[in-house]
Amino acid sequence: MHNNYFFLRKLAESLEERLSGLSSAACFSQNKDELILAFVKGPAEFWIKADLKNQFSCLSFPDEFRRARKNSIDIFPEIIGKEVTGIQTYAHERAFSIILDHEINLLFKLFGNNSNALLYQEDRCINVFKHDSGDENKINPETLDRTIRSHEDHSSFSLDKLREMIPSFDKNILTYLESKGFTDSKNLKIKKDMVNDTLVLLNNPVYYIYPVKDTVKFSLIPGDREARHFTHPVEALNYFYLEYHKLYWLNKEKDTLIRTLRKQLKKSKNYIVNSREKLQNLKTAGNYKQFGDIIMANLHAIQPGTANVELFDFYHNENVRIKLKANLSPQKNAENYYRKAKNQKIEIQTLEKNIQARISQVQQLNEFIEIIGNHNDLKQLKMFASKNGLSKKKNEAESQKPMFKVYEYMDFQILVGRNARNNDELTFDYGYKEDLWLHAKDVKGSHVLIKYQSGKNFPRPVIQVAAQLAAFYSSNKNTNTCPVIFTPRKFVRKSKGLPAGAVFVDKEEIIFVQPGDL
Repeated sequence: MHNNYFFLRKLAESLEERLSGLSSAACFSQNKDELILAFVKGPAEFWIKADLKNQFSCLSFPDEFRRARKNSIDIFPEIIGKEVTGIQTYAHERAFSIILDHEINLLFKLFGNNSNALLYQEDRCINVFKHDSGDENKINPETLDRTIRSHEDHSSFSLDKLREMIPSFDKNILTYLESKGFTDSKNLKIKKDMVNDTLVLLNNPVYYIYPVKDTVKFSLIPGDREARHFTHPVEALNYFYLEYHKLYWLNKEKDTLIRTLRKQLKKSKNYIVNSREKLQNLKTAGNYKQFGDIIMANLHAIQPGTANVELFDFYHNENVRIKLKANLSPQKNAENYYRKAKNQKIEIQTLEKNIQARISQVQQLNEFIEIIGNHNDLKQLKMFASKNGLSKKKNEAESQKPMFKVYEYMDFQILVGRNARNNDELTFDYGYKEDLWLHAKDVKGSHVLIKYQSGKNFPRPVIQVAAQLAAFYSSNKNTNTCPVIFTPRKFVRKSKGLPAGAVFVDKEEIIFVQPGDL
């Protein structure tokens, strides 16, 4: 309501007292939609800061202002050196003009989302601050005055009719009248008295600034909640402007932090759900060690080249059907099951450990979100975020950002390329011949490397997870099953002329996985 006509009229009276006789010394902008003006006379100076954003328009009057050396441009050169000779308001309109040398009008049009500053000479628009606000030059200051229509001839009138009669009665004023019983009353005299009382209130205002949810509200009408109140329009507007921006930046910081934390929370919850499902599948997949024991106990009964066999399960006293690799001997098949049993146990332990870690992370993230939501001091909030590693300066974040996406699984490091050029760097500059290289088959995607550890084979669960990452960072990300090729890095080569990220693979194996991120 700070741009309401009744307030602007009082503000204009105050500005006329302070500006008359001063000359325009500077007019510039160093932020989009922000206009700064300086008026001086000898040692006296007066600053106007006009914030004319679409989502928020407001004036403030700082005691001093230091102009930036860069990204600052002069605006309205026509007014420099001109003396303020008056302030003009427009009846029941949200606008006023600073008149300079009796000939130039600097019009502040405070129309909410369509606010602007325009310069007129001899009723002709000669300059506009915001050039993207439509046909501003068609506005004629002489036609801005609006008159009050008499309601004497009306036997009754509603709030809608009242708005038509008094155009400066905005929604806040109408709501106030409604709260006083205007709508319920059938007595025309009582309604007229309510209107007249309200006009007296607005013409002799006290300025109230209320806290409302996550912001503040400026009003000329007393309310039922605690408020700061002022009797001087400049002081009121300065306080409102500072409080609004204090809460604006506090809430913006809160929203940024909470949005980031909720993304992490969603990711962790999804990981828990998927990992629990995977854990359940592992636990019900059969006991590979027992299969190995059963095969070893029946080596004589298994014919070479058999793909599956039914054998007596002495653990459960019943027959069980066991799949075999036909190209391997029964003893080698048993060894495969023993290896699977070892990997299965490790993978189960790793999943259980990771699930518990993510559960703890979810709890901590929820605590952070609650703490951040309760903060009401921007400085303290930033200190909390910095202390807990929740926010970093842009340059610091960039400097700490690893060249590749880095994952750890079962003590093996998995690296994922970020783009085509980065893929080449990963494979040929940072990859060793013993590393295991993976890529989603026949589609665009990231190169993935499992870093080799001396004396260790690559566990099947590690290959599985790396393959899921390769699928996730590929064009097949949204498929249920994705084929992924893997091979030692030494079998990956690049010929001259191939585009970034493109390679030849001389030898490969294929694994089918569901795309997924850790």
